[in-house]
Amino acid sequence: MFKDLITNYKLIGVSKNDLVNLLGEPDYPTDSIMLYLIDEDYGTDIDPIYTKYLSFQLNSDSVVKDFKIEEWKK
Repeated sequence: MFKDLITNYKLIGVSKNDLVNLLGEPDYPTDSIMLYLIDEDYGTDIDPIYTKYLSFQLNSDSVVKDFKIEEWKK
């Protein structure tokens, strides 16, 4: 789903409110970044060993200025 989103939708220049209407509330919001969880793996532990997020950076007017996919591995 996220590949279709970043390929077929104009996301740069979208307001924070429009982004929330499109994707729902972010998993980790701040004033300048909105993170949407794509994938998470816990392996055999209670702590994650892998996470993947779609990260949106907002400017001072709460408009998307950039987005990227962020991955973390333990």
